[in-house]
Amino acid sequence: MEKGPWIEFFPVGRFGQADNQNSMVRGLVCVFMLVFSGALHAEGGELIYAFRNYTRPDPIKMLLVGEIQSKIKAPRITEQQSPFSGYDTRLDQVTIKVRNPTGLKVGQKLYIIDKNPHHEKFRNGLIVGEITVQSVLKTSFYGWVVTGTGILLRVREGLFVARTQESENLVHAFDLKKKGDFYADSGAFDKAVATYQASLVADPGLPEAHAALGTLFYQESKKGSHEFPSRSLSEFEQAWKVRENFRYRYDEMAFYRNYMEALHSAYNVRRLEAARGDRAIQYLERMREASESARRILPEDPDVLINQIRYHLARLELSRGGGKEDRKKYDESLKTAGTLLEKLDPMMRDPKTYLKKLEKYRVGERTVALLTAGEGEYHRVAVLYYGALLRDIRNSPVIEDADRREKCKQRIEYHATKFLLHNAQSDPEVQRFLSEAKGL
Repeated sequence: MEKGPWIEFFPVGRFGQADNQNSMVRGLVCVFMLVFSGALHAEGGELIYAFRNYTRPDPIKMLLVGEIQSKIKAPRITEQQSPFSGYDTRLDQVTIKVRNPTGLKVGQKLYIIDKNPHHEKFRNGLIVGEITVQSVLKTSFYGWVVTGTGILLRVREGLFVARTQESENLVHAFDLKKKGDFYADSGAFDKAVATYQASLVADPGLPEAHAALGTLFYQESKKGSHEFPSRSLSEFEQAWKVRENFRYRYDEMAFYRNYMEALHSAYNVRRLEAARGDRAIQYLERMREASESARRILPEDPDVLINQIRYHLARLELSRGGGKEDRKKYDESLKTAGTLLEKLDPMMRDPKTYLKKLEKYRVGERTVALLTAGEGEYHRVAVLYYGALLRDIRNSPVIEDADRREKCKQRIEYHATKFLLHNAQSDPEVQRFLSEAKGL
């Protein structure tokens, strides 16, 4: 009778055809199996050996994850302008019934094993595919289930899935990150940094640890006068590269908020340096990319809208006074900034309209929005937008523009006053537009 897959997959090995008939050897085999299975249990999973090809028998020690239950095509995600729009470029997606969930996380690489029938030569199986984990779920019917995607031409239902032993460090790394959070919340900066760095030694691709370090370093950089946030940007960039590995969306969203703030600070420092102008634009473009990624999670988030307005206001200044193409960019950014500000205004004037979807906290009897950018930044970008609009229609002879000028003047004075209430230091751009409005 053929053995079941779990038994066949973990053989003890052969000691010779003749010896296997000997009762003494059979007894030794039983003892060895007991000792071996105990060692496997101690390591937290069932040990297997996998090979990349038949010609190079170099075994890779792995731990069993589970068995493939189904294989389908992943949903299509193709841009309209893609050169592959007429072809099926979808990845394969597999569902895995998990035997051992320890050490699994989103973004992790797992290996699909096809058992080799030549059992005497290759003890377990051949690696026939690699997948990237998309989700790790616990269901009421199957128990733990993993979904993953990859190019899986040689993969079928019933094949086994394994992970490398190094992935044992993943749980330890995440625990260290949480410990670092405790130190950070307690104000123990050095201990927090050391603990986050230790978590990255265990798992260099842990985005939560990179993002936490970046946030700590950014908070330190703000204590200096116009200090460039180099250390924070370095950590944020590492988190950006592995952002698909975030376990939870709220951690990913918090990362985008802090990353956008650091990028905006970097842009403000570098734009004043003529030799660093190109680099400043790169910070600006990355801020746009981060805001777009964040918008996919929370489309109506005030921080996202503020940073998108920041981006378009910066484009206004970069394209101002140029040729025909620059004027087109200027008009597009001015229009987009106005549309975004219209969405942001009701949120800031009446936070109750969106607080159910976002984090919130109470200050006395008043419920306010929890903004990473700060409430004063909302008023600052509003002054800059209405100031740019007033600058465009300042000398316009059109009758309708007279009412628009008065409206811009009132909005500038209102937002400038509010900005000063929320910020100890004045802003030269706010002061310039306020002076221009009062001069009308």
